[in-house]
Amino acid sequence: MPGGQSVSTTIIQELLDIADLGIQVVFNSISDFGAFFDDDCDGHYVPFWGLSDSERAITGAAIASALIRLSGAPWKGLLIDGLECVDSARLPPLLRALARMVETGALDNVLLTHRAVTPAEIPVVEGVTIHWVGRESAAARAA
Repeated sequence: MPGGQSVSTTIIQELLDIADLGIQVVFNSISDFGAFFDDDCDGHYVPFWGLSDSERAITGAAIASALIRLSGAPWKGLLIDGLECVDSARLPPLLRALARMVETGALDNVLLTHRAVTPAEIPVVEGVTIHWVGRESAAARAA
């Protein structure tokens, strides 16, 4: 593998490269993994539990998608809960990358949850279908 990366690290990195978020995952072992970021942290390694909620959700999605793909399971489904913690600048590229992974067959389906007050809070991304199951706000009911 280029640069001495393992197959699993290369597969983990694939989602992040598609999203072009400037995140480089490091997966040394089950107890030692984290990331480097192009835009902050001065190029220093940040362990997974030291990442922000947004960074953990993105890095976790990349690791989970790699594990699913390596599992050999007949159905490659990815479920990500709590996507509201992903910052608004990184959410659309992440959604586009996940849609691309489904489009190419790397994943069969991706199910995401996002605690939003209105559907308008979820970015519209080609290839992503949003099923709104929330309730209308009290203000909207009163109007």
